[in-house]
Amino acid sequence: MLGRQLIQFAKHLGLRTINVVRRPEQAAELKALGADEVICSTTEDVVARAREITGGKGAWGGVDAVAGESTAQVTSSVRDGGLVLLYGAMAGLEYKGNVVDALFRGVRVHGFWVTQWANAAGLARTHELAAELWPLFSSGAVAPLVGDKFPAEKVAEAVKASVAAARGGKVLLTFA
Repeated sequence: MLGRQLIQFAKHLGLRTINVVRRPEQAAELKALGADEVICSTTEDVVARAREITGGKGAWGGVDAVAGESTAQVTSSVRDGGLVLLYGAMAGLEYKGNVVDALFRGVRVHGFWVTQWANAAGLARTHELAAELWPLFSSGAVAPLVGDKFPAEKVAEAVKASVAAARGGKVLLTFA
C-alpha cells in the first residue's frame, strides 16, 4: 500500500521509479498510478532488468517492504553507495544480502519504522511534516488505496478481509 503512495509522491517530485511486483497483473495497476517501470520478480530477473533500465548504473536507492530474498535483489539493483530502506517483513523476519554489495560497492541497508522515527523526531517535527504532506493527500496527488468497507457490526469479516492476500487496498471499518 505504501509503495503505491511512494509512486505517486515520486511522480509529484518528478522522480522516476522502478517498481517490483510478485504478480504480473499488478503491473498495469502500478503503471496507471504513474510507475515508470515495473518488473515482475516471478517472471523476470530483477537485478538484470533494473541494470538494463538504468543503463548499467543501478537505481539511486530502493525501498523494500518484503525482506527475505527481495532485499538481496534490491541491494544488487542499486548503484554503488546506494541506500535501501527496509520497512517491512512480508517474507519473514530475516533478509538476505550480498557481501559484494555491502563491502565493495558500499550499498547500505537501513531499517525504517515510522513509529521509531516519529518518537525520535518529536511531536513538533511530526506535525510539521504532516502539514507539508497534507496538501498532497487533500488534492489527490497522493491517495491511499482503499479496499472493502465494513460496518462496525461486521468487524470479524473486516479483520478476515484485512489479512487476505491481494485484497486490493486497506480494509476500512465504518461507524454510523
